[in-house]
Amino acid sequence: MVATSVVASTKKTIKIPLNCKDTTQKCPLNYPSRFKPAISSSETCPDYFKWIHQDLKVWQETGITRETLERAKPNAHFRLVIKSGRLYLHQYDKCYQTRDVFTIWGILQLLKMYPGQVPDLELLFLCHDQPGIWKKDFRREGPNSTWPPPPLFHYCSHRDAYDIVFPDWSFWGWPEVNVKEWTTLQVAIREANERVRWKDRVPYAHWKGNSYVSPERRNLMQCNFSDKYDPMVHLYEQDWEKERENGFKSSNLEDQCTHRYKIYIEGRAWSVSKKYILACDSMALLVKPEFFDFFGRSMVPMEHYWPIRPQESCRDLEFAVEWGNNNTEKAQEIGRRGSEYMMKRLEMKYVYDYMLYVLQGYGKLMRLNVTVPENATEVCSETMACPITDGGLIRQCMDDSLVTYPSVKAACDLPQPYGDDEIKRFLKSQESAERHVEKLTNDYWEVISARLGDGVNSFVELRFDDQKVKTSTKLDDTSPVWNERFSFNISDTEDLSNLVLEAYVYNKTSNGTRSCLGKIRILGTAFVPYSEAVGLHYPLEKEKWSVFSFGSTVRGELTLKVFVTDNPSVKIPTPNPIKKLASNTSHNLHNIPASEKTKPRLRKTQQPPQLQTLSPQPPQPQTLFSQPQTLSPQPHQPHTLSPQQQMSSPQPYGSPVLGGGVRARTTTTAHDLVEPMEYLFVKIVKACNLPTMDPTGSLDPYIEVKQGNFTATTTQFEKNKNPVWNEVFAFTKSDQQANFVDVIVMDKGVMKDNFVGSIRFDLNEIPTRVATDSPIAPEWYIVNHERGGEIMLSVWFGTQADEAFSDATYSDALNVVNKSSVRSKVYHSPRLWYLRVNVIEAQDLVIVPDRTRFSTKSVREYQVR
Repeated sequence: MVATSVVASTKKTIKIPLNCKDTTQKCPLNYPSRFKPAISSSETCPDYFKWIHQDLKVWQETGITRETLERAKPNAHFRLVIKSGRLYLHQYDKCYQTRDVFTIWGILQLLKMYPGQVPDLELLFLCHDQPGIWKKDFRREGPNSTWPPPPLFHYCSHRDAYDIVFPDWSFWGWPEVNVKEWTTLQVAIREANERVRWKDRVPYAHWKGNSYVSPERRNLMQCNFSDKYDPMVHLYEQDWEKERENGFKSSNLEDQCTHRYKIYIEGRAWSVSKKYILACDSMALLVKPEFFDFFGRSMVPMEHYWPIRPQESCRDLEFAVEWGNNNTEKAQEIGRRGSEYMMKRLEMKYVYDYMLYVLQGYGKLMRLNVTVPENATEVCSETMACPITDGGLIRQCMDDSLVTYPSVKAACDLPQPYGDDEIKRFLKSQESAERHVEKLTNDYWEVISARLGDGVNSFVELRFDDQKVKTSTKLDDTSPVWNERFSFNISDTEDLSNLVLEAYVYNKTSNGTRSCLGKIRILGTAFVPYSEAVGLHYPLEKEKWSVFSFGSTVRGELTLKVFVTDNPSVKIPTPNPIKKLASNTSHNLHNIPASEKTKPRLRKTQQPPQLQTLSPQPPQPQTLFSQPQTLSPQPHQPHTLSPQQQMSSPQPYGSPVLGGGVRARTTTTAHDLVEPMEYLFVKIVKACNLPTMDPTGSLDPYIEVKQGNFTATTTQFEKNKNPVWNEVFAFTKSDQQANFVDVIVMDKGVMKDNFVGSIRFDLNEIPTRVATDSPIAPEWYIVNHERGGEIMLSVWFGTQADEAFSDATYSDALNVVNKSSVRSKVYHSPRLWYLRVNVIEAQDLVIVPDRTRFSTKSVREYQVR
């Protein structure tokens, strides 16, 4: 059979329609056999084309002989022979689903796009998930040499395999799971990216797929659950049978660009889902793959994706989401670059160009006469598509991906191959980026571990007026005690009110670096003379610019005694020794270099006042780095400060001894002298995937919390299905008017607000929390069982000593000003609360005849309000 020679050019464009009128269903004879592009190439192919040379390099010396080729047959599903621009198929085994069908279909479209450019060749294909030609099975030297390995085309390969990587079938469609051809999907995903802005997406990592196919995916599903913190992932099992029954209504790939972060994880080997996940401009979290496809090898961590370690996937995913939510611009940039890589560097034109160059390079290596096997069948677009008349997805994918014109533009220019040194540098840069992320992650979890009390090596760094000193390091101590004194020079006393004393608490990590556990800031306006100074407890706050200033609520307190004195030699009594001996070290002042100082100094003849600090040594140390219960932002604990008599006899936090009489209680709390007021606390953290209530597809949500006749309302958001509130409401227990509390989600409307869903809590089932307990961890609750949506919230009974009290909105407070400043509370300064009386002695006491009335002598103490 001799084909008619037809030249394709833009001067006379030749259309290549799908001709299904021929009932014999034979391949047409008038396919173009030569290619003359009207537009020469002016662009270089993307970098991943360089790997073509690397994949074929193994046969560069020996070439591909008939004997070498035939040794690949036991691993192949089918053989393709291209001769004079026509394609012949010899099927050995049926592939899974339609992998072979659309692989062959794709090569047929290549022959029509670049007529006459594909040389005569024979190639064998493997359709399984994993590669088939492993390096361990081939030896170059020795009597049992099996070199060279047989050439086998496959959709992926491995660093320990020789398979030749080729574009997978899904670029032309995967009808079994309703995946359209790649160009159509690119358009749909691009529209989806514009439809839901990044900042309005769910601030979690998303994955949906078949977990049963690999242990790695089954392990990933365990990340959904944690009894300590919010795992920051939404992982879903994909039931394809159910999807087929429902017409694939909830599995469209373009409808899954709704989260800020998308997870890619391999199945049995590589997964075709990589291009779809990266196409969404969400930041892609790639669980480090073992296998590679043709386009992914040139992607760079932290430029196109965020790397995740398989053995630490849950911890790495949580940190990645926390990092992204606190570095939104950087996270969006990584997502944008990854999406552009898929949209621009992986256009179908480049896919065809890659196929062309890999087949041309393969053809140059062939050392055999290309022959068509006797039992081979010629295939073409007509023989594959025309018999399918059911109007199903297979025919739809073929029609959507059909090439009907030769390309008017030449293929891109193939870049020069990687040199050995260039490959080493590139791989080294990838490893360096991965190590950087690994270090960030490890350091983050070391801080979390320290806050959980799992071994913290803490020290404090004090900064004041361009001066900096630090304490000694306390090893493996979650309640360190220093009792170390420092003095700072005040350069300008008139500017004291504008100065700030900062204390940073650090953990010395195992690798010798330090990570910030929290800090405190004391304004100069709070400094007092020595005679008025007492040791006060300051809750640690987040370090704003630290990479670890997110992820959990900073907990713990630092006790400092700060005062201003003109006499730096003032003696401070040393606390009584306790079980743990304190270091009473005196430190010299370490000044920052003169080039960094900006404050004017006093003349030498003047004696500058000094700011002095002392870390007192309490019998019950209070600098606790305790376990965070949730990674959601928490209200800061108020600066609760305790009274203290003399430095020579410090008292436990918040429980001063007012007299030496009888102690009726053996245990004390921070608020023994404060009348407890009980409240019902409701903390609304955030919502996720709230259902659409507006015909336009928008939602303006707010929440009402109702307890009897009392109603509290959160802030309203506009067009946001994933709002974050972090608002706390407190209802006085004495005013409770019902046995339940309702949390109602509403949608703000023009004429009338719409009901979205509600959750009801029985007051008898709500837990009670005291100040010493850990915070109640928020949990997810379903809002509407029919339409979906979830709310993260927590409900508990507590008192005014609760850490959420200072930021709460109260049922009996003014509606205009919902601030803790207009409410009674446990005040920061004990001098606002207590009248201290020192009973020195008693004289001329009268003995009461009835000794049964008083068994002991005591002085009673009363609370004054």
